[in-house]
Amino acid sequence: MFVPPHEKENFWFKRKQYVKRLIGVGGDRILMKDGNLYVNGKIVVDPRIARNYYYNQGKYGEEDKEIVVPEDMYFFLGDNSLSSLDSRFWGFVPESDIIGKAILIWWPPKRVGMIE
Repeated sequence: MFVPPHEKENFWFKRKQYVKRLIGVGGDRILMKDGNLYVNGKIVVDPRIARNYYYNQGKYGEEDKEIVVPEDMYFFLGDNSLSSLDSRFWGFVPESDIIGKAILIWWPPKRVGMIE
């Protein structure tokens, strides 16, 4: 969970918090190609990530463009890639904007449970 860069301009009590998958940390190289995600030159095979099709959208998600995550920064992607506002559009998140790790799914009710 983190505060995305475009929410930082709001008063602290009005800031939205996002829950997305952490894909890369400082020094990692991220590439989206043919719907697949590559980190440091290797295709991601973790089924929680590989089951998603990653669309090439936004400044940081252009086709055939490898992104290097700056030191002390983080790169997040949403599972619903076609309609997710994530690091592909606004870039990187500094550690100071990370709130914590999500541990529970509470919506929709049929998916309630602990996150693996």
